Amino acid sequence: MKISTLLSSAAALLCLALPGWSQSHYLPESAPIRDQTGLPPLPGVYYSNSLMYLDMGGSIERSILRGRVPVDLNINASVFADMNSFVWQTGEKFLGADYGVVAVMPTIVQATPTARLEVGRFLGRDASSSAFGVYDLYFSPLALTWRGDRHQVMFNYGLWAPVGGETSLGYWEHQLQLGGTAFLDEEKSWSVSALGTYEINGYNSNRDYTKGNYFTLEWGVVKNLDPNVTLGLVGYGSWQTSGDSGAGLRLPYDPVRDYGIGLGGELKVTIPEANYLSIALKHVRDVSSFGRLSGSITTLNFSVPIEMEMPSAPAPQPATETTPPPVEPHPPAQPQPPTEPQPGQPKP
Repeated sequence: MKISTLLSSAAALLCLALPGWSQSHYLPESAPIRDQTGLPPLPGVYYSNSLMYLDMGGSIERSILRGRVPVDLNINASVFADMNSFVWQTGEKFLGADYGVVAVMPTIVQATPTARLEVGRFLGRDASSSAFGVYDLYFSPLALTWRGDRHQVMFNYGLWAPVGGETSLGYWEHQLQLGGTAFLDEEKSWSVSALGTYEINGYNSNRDYTKGNYFTLEWGVVKNLDPNVTLGLVGYGSWQTSGDSGAGLRLPYDPVRDYGIGLGGELKVTIPEANYLSIALKHVRDVSSFGRLSGSITTLNFSVPIEMEMPSAPAPQPATETTPPPVEPHPPAQPQPPTEPQPGQPKP
């Protein structure tokens, strides 16, 4: 492989790392897993802010001069995202489920990718770039949650819209989600959750390129340490389910289909005295990946109801006069038969 080709690859990686630090629009591990698998139980408007830090990296190893000289291209990308989400739980029912609407807007992104090209032991070149802007917008007009005594099931349909700029992925996307949570005991202190997300990526006219579709599975096992504190083991897997297409830019290292698998934990604290503010910390590290930048995701999430309908207290019962129970009349005394006098006693 020629050095010029690798330099072009480095430039391409830097260009793609800005909008492509996420393989597709959906960012896994952006909120506590129980919160992701259903609408809030009470009607109202809810706000969530997720501060996400992605520390990603990848490399290409090739050789030149008929394999005698190794060539290494190393890529690193630090990405900070500030995601703002709004949920409206309408209090209405649709198909027997709680009906709601979800919007993610805006998300502010700061991306700083760097590349290092090393040829043999003597030649090294560095390149870097940076971008700051608004990420694409998400809107879900159909968010449904069915609830049982010890489980909940959710379905969401949403649409990602490109907003332009260097931090946009540049294409429309349909997103389908199906997931749920099952509580394992009567006290609901143990739970198992899973959430599947399928992304149907559209055509990127700016690059004459269509990224393949993706399926992401997030899961978690969560324990209530007390009513307001939860601790959980979480993880995710993300797989490209269809090949890329189009005559646009493609990277030499990029296979037809890539994947990533991560494992980590989460801690969530709810403060009822502070308007039910919840604070959650998640950290997930990739344990296996192929054909993509890999690393770790750290999320600090804040959630609070803007307006929430509390259940009304039962109406007091009107006072009623109590009537003493009727007194049973004593039966009349029955006459006793005369008794014979004992010896020595005078007769009456």
